[in-house]
Amino acid sequence: MSPPYKREHYQIGIICALHTEAAAMIAMLDESHPTLPPQNDDPNKYSFGSIGDHNLVIACLPAGNMGNTSATTVANNMKRSFPIKFGLMVGIGGGVPSKKSDIRLGDVAVSQPTGPHGGVFQWDYGKTEQGGKFHRSGTLNKPPTALLHALQSLKIHDINKGIPLEDALATMATNNPRMVEEFGYEYQGADEDRLFHSAYDHATGETCEDCDVKEVIKRKPRKNTIPRVFYGNIASGNQ
Repeated sequence: MSPPYKREHYQIGIICALHTEAAAMIAMLDESHPTLPPQNDDPNKYSFGSIGDHNLVIACLPAGNMGNTSATTVANNMKRSFPIKFGLMVGIGGGVPSKKSDIRLGDVAVSQPTGPHGGVFQWDYGKTEQGGKFHRSGTLNKPPTALLHALQSLKIHDINKGIPLEDALATMATNNPRMVEEFGYEYQGADEDRLFHSAYDHATGETCEDCDVKEVIKRKPRKNTIPRVFYGNIASGNQ
């Protein structure tokens, strides 16, 4: 039986922008914890649990309120309610493949300071200079040293033994079959992983069903569907 948890037991905060992201994050918990009563001045709604030895408190942005301002408000409320030491933003992103990083649908991107950036930079923040050139100036500080040490250990383990993402996803599907059967929380297949030329102007609509298949870049098939982990800068923005 789990011990009675109090607010001081939660020092790692997870924030998700979308409810679909929060649902996946909650499903990845090793153990779920009972909900704690809310603070009078905190409108956030929280989920509680643990992964390994780490207790986590999870919050999602309010429905229909996206962007940095909303995320900042949720984070500040979380910090007032819990003694948060580390905060993580977890969710869905659009990969930017390159010759060095052949990122595909379903892969994982982990923020890591690279070059002049601290691991995350705001791609739509800056000023337009003479000649119409946009100069980006939005960047965040590097993560705490403790997290960078943990990241280095993760990368070493990834090389030596690999990260058991496939096992974690299989466990999630077994424990939460409705997520797979009704909401499609599973690998969508290589046919859905289509990379178009960057200059291509996509057809209107929520999917690429009507887009020109001649603009799809041909890529070498992978040997398996196990997700890979990539490390580097992550672009964030309000647009």
